[in-house]
Amino acid sequence: MEVVNIWKICTILKVSFSFFIDDEEELTIVDEKNISPILESNDLMKLYPIFPFDHNKKFEILTIELKPGCNHISQPHNSEVEEYIIIDDGVLELTVENQTFTLSKGQSIKFLANKVYVYKNTHNTTTRFHNVIFY
Repeated sequence: MEVVNIWKICTILKVSFSFFIDDEEELTIVDEKNISPILESNDLMKLYPIFPFDHNKKFEILTIELKPGCNHISQPHNSEVEEYIIIDDGVLELTVENQTFTLSKGQSIKFLANKVYVYKNTHNTTTRFHNVIFY
């Protein structure tokens, strides 16, 4: 199943992306190499659910990699959803409505995710960022 379809289901159900992943531990150490990524956009996008949705805190943390040429269109989430993006490597071109932002390593952005937005990598290296989503 593609990420865009999972997001559509989550939006309809008003649940987070990682709602269906159970994590009840008080202390958790995550090693990304042990996470099977979700592939999207012709395998140009890898999404790693680092810390799945926490029902009490209402957030989740993802690591996302965009290979060169990736152009991922994300559908709107519910009206109160906020996304925080922290760039680890590469350059991310983020378009939210009609505004485009170019972000590189060490830069961050937050926005309301209740509208269509686009992640794009127009460079020759992989872009990698953390995505914190508050519901």
